[in-house]
Amino acid sequence: MGFWIIALVLLASAVLSVLFPLARNRSGNRWQVDSTAVYKEQLADVEAQLANLPNSAPKRRESLEAERAEVARRLLRASKKDASSANLSDNRSYVKAASLVALLFVPLASLAFYASLGSVGTADFPLSARQQAPLEERPVEDLVALAENHLKSGPDDPRGWAILADVYGKLNQPAKRANAIEQLMRISGETPELLTDLGEALTIAGGNIVPERAKKMFETALKSEPNMRKANIYLALALDQEGKTGTALSIWRKLKEKPSDDENWVRLVNSQIARLSEKVQDVRPVEVPDRSDILAMVEGLANRLEDEPGTPQEWARLIRSYGVLRLNAKAEAALQRAVSQFAGQEDTISMLQSVFDESVVSQ
Repeated sequence: MGFWIIALVLLASAVLSVLFPLARNRSGNRWQVDSTAVYKEQLADVEAQLANLPNSAPKRRESLEAERAEVARRLLRASKKDASSANLSDNRSYVKAASLVALLFVPLASLAFYASLGSVGTADFPLSARQQAPLEERPVEDLVALAENHLKSGPDDPRGWAILADVYGKLNQPAKRANAIEQLMRISGETPELLTDLGEALTIAGGNIVPERAKKMFETALKSEPNMRKANIYLALALDQEGKTGTALSIWRKLKEKPSDDENWVRLVNSQIARLSEKVQDVRPVEVPDRSDILAMVEGLANRLEDEPGTPQEWARLIRSYGVLRLNAKAEAALQRAVSQFAGQEDTISMLQSVFDESVVSQ
């Protein structure tokens, strides 16, 4: 009952807030019309004085003529206002009619809509009740938390890890997906599909830069399943990033040899072949920088990241570069600075730790 009383009070307030200005404007127009009559009486009075004024009072006549001009000017301005007010009054009649219709229609439509969908007497739906709802009705976050808690008590459940890896992939959490796939491989063993999925997750977590560990996974998967589309795509990407454009192009050409009815896939293959073919033609011999030049570039990146916050991809590049140069202590120091910068961002920290492990620990 209290809800309906509040709703009626709010409705009455809304109605009055519209009707009150309309009523006030109507009285204002009536005053403007009356002001025209006042100026007309003043003008008639001045003209009567001029008619009865003798010719022996030129200064008085000049004063009255100036007063007549001023009153005539005011009368003209008031007449213009009255004309615009009359037009406004005509238009306002339509506005009033539309406002009254809206004031009647909106409340009635709202009440009808609420009567069909609303339920003011329904009790609250607390967290405990939501947790007892059927799984298909619960939000994704609750399902993820439920699966994580289940796997803490039963870490050897392969189906749980498989479901969790799939959910992490849909939520765009590649580092967590990689961990779930590794747990699944620990239980079920390596398969070409799992190796490819793990390599994909590590690549996405690294900013779409294929790490060496992921490349080896793609190669291993293709030894068992040479025609795996996803593994071939990522291996071609890795080779392209390493500068082996011709080898990457050959992979895409082999993929094109296999017919497909998927138009999107055909467009992707053709676009990659065109891009890599153009890239192969543009290849020119370049001078390979020596170690000192590479170290100077890496130190330049490190100095910049000391002065200003960098992106996770830049920190990953710095850590990987130190690893390639076998400067493990500097790689570890860079990892610690990056972890401090991205404190609380678990996915980013996990990605950086993976880059460090691949570049330094796995040497």
